[in-house]
Amino acid sequence: MALTTPAEIEKAYLDKHLRWLHKRFYVYAWTLGIGWNAISLLGAVLGLVVIALGKEEMHGDDVLAKSAVFWVSFFLKTTIVALVFVASILWVRRNHPQRDRTIQLIYWLFVGPHLIDILYSIAVWLWIDQQGATDLLIGDVSARLLFSHFIAALIIPWTVRESALVLAPVVAIRTVLIALLATDPVAGRAVAVLGLGLAGLPGICVCWIKQYRFRRGFQFEAYRDAFQHVSREVSQARQLHESFFPKPIDTGPLRLDYAYQPMAQLGGDYIHAQSCRDGQGRAQSLLCAVIDVTGHGLSATLTANHLHALIKRQTQHSERPDPGNLIAELNRYMYESFSGMSVFATALCMRLDVRERRVVWASAGHPPGLLSQGGSFEPILESTTFMLGAVPPEGYQSESQSLVLTTDCSVIAYSDGASELPLAQGGMLGIKGLCQHLNTLSTEGRLTCRHAMDSLNEISTGERQDDILLARLDLNLQDEGPAN
Repeated sequence: MALTTPAEIEKAYLDKHLRWLHKRFYVYAWTLGIGWNAISLLGAVLGLVVIALGKEEMHGDDVLAKSAVFWVSFFLKTTIVALVFVASILWVRRNHPQRDRTIQLIYWLFVGPHLIDILYSIAVWLWIDQQGATDLLIGDVSARLLFSHFIAALIIPWTVRESALVLAPVVAIRTVLIALLATDPVAGRAVAVLGLGLAGLPGICVCWIKQYRFRRGFQFEAYRDAFQHVSREVSQARQLHESFFPKPIDTGPLRLDYAYQPMAQLGGDYIHAQSCRDGQGRAQSLLCAVIDVTGHGLSATLTANHLHALIKRQTQHSERPDPGNLIAELNRYMYESFSGMSVFATALCMRLDVRERRVVWASAGHPPGLLSQGGSFEPILESTTFMLGAVPPEGYQSESQSLVLTTDCSVIAYSDGASELPLAQGGMLGIKGLCQHLNTLSTEGRLTCRHAMDSLNEISTGERQDDILLARLDLNLQDEGPAN
């Protein structure tokens, strides 16, 4: 499931980090907790065996007794520590604690054995061997602390703060013992204390690197999953949007062809077409509306889809919808729905009538439709009113205009992305340039909307600033057969 809110991302991060922590806890507990102590127990057993086999060579019962007591106590101490780790593993497996409690448990599993070692060394100092105990208490403590903390840091996903906190009590107690028991000069003691303070630095650095890599890896995965999720949603939205587009009409006296190329994956251009037929299935008129919603992306697509639903509702019960009335209804919807949101649209609505040999149109701030009656395309179907949503309905005048056709004709409607196309040679194509370009294609016999779109891409800079929709309507009075 894709993560879409900061709260979801943070929760997923904490959940993944907790699973990572539990997994590494088991590694730590089994290796350093049980495995290392098992080796120590084996060493204690071997020590006792050596005492038992070589007791006749030991000088005096006192030496023998102290050695035996040392190894037995060492065995008991190590056994207690190992059992604590076993109990911790069982507790975590059963309760699945949250991160804070797990970190607290690991804190005591790290600090506890160090404190037990100190208490054990003090006991040895009091009852068995003062010199040996002194070596245990202050000898090579920096190296031992560095090793244990560095290995733990390699395994446990501590934060920098957590890795430093586990060091604090151990360093503090060892510092006091060095001050009390060390026989070195002050400078030597200071060096020993400094070594204790620096012993945790490698482990702290390891923890910082691990946390940084984990967070970066998680962020990469989260962003990748979110991008893939949004890409799927956008792709489905585009499929839904373009499913509302009409099917091309390639037979009969009234024909329709179009090509659409959004600037991004989603665009705000839309085309609607509706044909009216007589009882014998012959096309009598063709209504076509080309709409360009301001802006780009999802918001423009949603607005265009709303306009699609409105057009369907307004035209489904009318055989010959009036373009002016349709433009007025579109403006009413845009103004009442999006007033104050700076969402507008332009539209060119036109109807070709076969029997009347007439084109009827109304244009709401849309680029002029291009008309050709056997010759060149000219910008004839000019805008008749304001763009949609800019003027209140009560002050909006939208009267249809009409033009009698003397012969077969072609009308090309387009969104302003075509006329405002940036050219590779500099400047914009413009309406005049678009007419010239389409006339050239017509002369070459290549004036289909797909070819026109491809040729526009060839002459542009490749950095389109808007969606492009091209639609061509043809009235062929010589072919009045049934249309598909």
